[in-house]
Amino acid sequence: MSKFENAISDFTLAIEKNSENHDALINRAMAYEYSNKFKEADLDYSKYISQHKVTPQIKYASANVKYSIQNFEGAEQMYS
Repeated sequence: MSKFENAISDFTLAIEKNSENHDALINRAMAYEYSNKFKEADLDYSKYISQHKVTPQIKYASANVKYSIQNFEGAEQMYS
């Protein structure tokens, strides 16, 4: 878990230095997801998805996070 915490800190710092660092944003979302911080992951995935054309893999990951926080309607939309 400490590796994910370190990654989250590093990605957060990168985003603070450059708010347009979208690679850091999506990677932080994944780190949050893997460390079971689903609400934080959902915020990052949602922000990324609102600003980018996304792959099916990112939509699937976002849907899984939404399901984990019991946002079933949001999960269904992402799965569709």
